[in-house]
Amino acid sequence: MKHLIWVRYILMTLSVVVVLFGWLLRENVDLLLNWMYIMLILGVGAMVIMSVISLAQNPKAAVQALLGFAAILVVVGIAYALSSGSPLTTPTNYYDNSTELKIADTGLFAMYALMIGAILAIVVGEIRNAFK
Repeated sequence: MKHLIWVRYILMTLSVVVVLFGWLLRENVDLLLNWMYIMLILGVGAMVIMSVISLAQNPKAAVQALLGFAAILVVVGIAYALSSGSPLTTPTNYYDNSTELKIADTGLFAMYALMIGAILAIVVGEIRNAFK
């Protein structure tokens, strides 16, 4: 587990560097998108690997893990249903690929919902711990 802490610090540092570099060079959006894809793949991979390890160590926790995974699928499904594939016009470009636009909207809506859920979990957890 000690190694995971160092991996976390390294990834956080790299993320800060990449975001700052992307912010300073605003025309280089591809760098930020590629870093997002890398972090997404690493996160999903870590989730799957740690879930398998957890299931092997504690089979009774399989139900909770499957419920958590199902909840994420429900959030993504609702985000996909709410997303729009309508064309987008910016001052410099016109985007009309409905598949890409629908996937982008899904990612944004899912991220918003999961961020709100994480913030609510933190607040509720702190309130609950205050009364214990």
